[in-house]
Amino acid sequence: MFDDYCRQNPHGIECSIY
Repeated sequence: MFDDYCRQNPHGIECSIY
């Protein structure tokens, strides 16, 4: 199973896939 989540950082938005 894969979970993709996006997080907002002070520099921008970071998306990672687990």
